[in-house]
Amino acid sequence: MTLRKLLLAATAAFLTVPFASNAICTGCTYAGPIIDDPAYLYHWEARVKYQYWYYNQQGQHTMRWNYADISGDTQSSCEYQLNSWAGSGAQVVEFCTRVRNF
Repeated sequence: MTLRKLLLAATAAFLTVPFASNAICTGCTYAGPIIDDPAYLYHWEARVKYQYWYYNQQGQHTMRWNYADISGDTQSSCEYQLNSWAGSGAQVVEFCTRVRNF
């Protein structure tokens, strides 16, 4: 066997190893690479507080703070909702943070 044929055979064997390793499992099919960080495992959350005015039992106009939780599938959708709340006078308690779904 010449050196050229030997190098070609070694190269061919080296290139087929990753593909052959997928066939080691009998009855298994190759489904593609494993995605370590798929987007569907996470969502985005934020929290705002806003003033809530009401009449108490004595008929007095009273204010209290309420909290609203904001949630979105993407950071941009969360920030859009957060900006809408902030534009109406709400105070941001917690900015949009990425949270893992359980």
